Amino acid sequence: MNENQNNNSRSGIGFFIILLVIIITGVLVLKMCKPSKKKSNISQQENQIPESTEMKEPEIVQEQSTEQSVSTEDFITGKVYFCRILENGTQRILTAFRKIPTDNSLEHALKALLSGPTEAEESHDIVTNIPENTTLKSIKIENNIMFLDFSTEFEFNSFGRESTVLQLKQIVFTATEYTDIKQILFLIDGQIRTYLGGDGVFIGKPLSRDDFS
Repeated sequence: MNENQNNNSRSGIGFFIILLVIIITGVLVLKMCKPSKKKSNISQQENQIPESTEMKEPEIVQEQSTEQSVSTEDFITGKVYFCRILENGTQRILTAFRKIPTDNSLEHALKALLSGPTEAEESHDIVTNIPENTTLKSIKIENNIMFLDFSTEFEFNSFGRESTVLQLKQIVFTATEYTDIKQILFLIDGQIRTYLGGDGVFIGKPLSRDDFS
C-alpha cells in the first residue's frame, strides 16, 4: 500500500515538473516572438511622411553675384517696381529688389525694370505692364525735369487703359528712387507725345508720383 502511494506521489511530482517546464518554455517562446516596442516606434517614425508646410512668399531679391573680383561696394540693392495680379483680377504696384551698380544707378535700374520679373516672381503673379522689347534710348535732365526717351514699343500696350497707366507708374516710381528729380517727361523715339496708347493716356506734361495717387 505504501509502495503504491509512493509511486503515485512520484508520478504527481513528475507531472508537475513536466507541466512547469512546458509553461516556462511557452513564456520564453512568447517573449522571443514579441516585437520590441522600441523597434516598433522607430519603424513608425521612419515611415512617417512630414506634413507639407504652407510656402511663405519669398522676399523678391535678385541673386547676388558670386564673382570674387567684383566688390560689393560697387553695387547697391536697388528698388524697381512691378505689379501683382490680385484675386479679383486687378493689379497693385509693388517693390522688387535688384543688384544695381552704383555707377549710373538710374540707367541700370530702368534697364533692370525693362528686363521684367524673374521666373520666381512670375510664379507669384508678379507682372510688368511695360510692353515687351521696350528699350531705353536716353536719359536727360533739364530744369529739374527728367526726360526719358523710349523706343516705339513703349507706345503699344495691348491691355487697355489701366495697364497703360500702370506702365507709366512703374517707370515713374522706379526712376524717382535714384534721383532728386521728381518729374518725368516721356518721349517716344525722341518725340514728345500728348497721349500714350490707343486709350489716350495723357503724357503731355511732366508726371510725378502724385499724379498716380
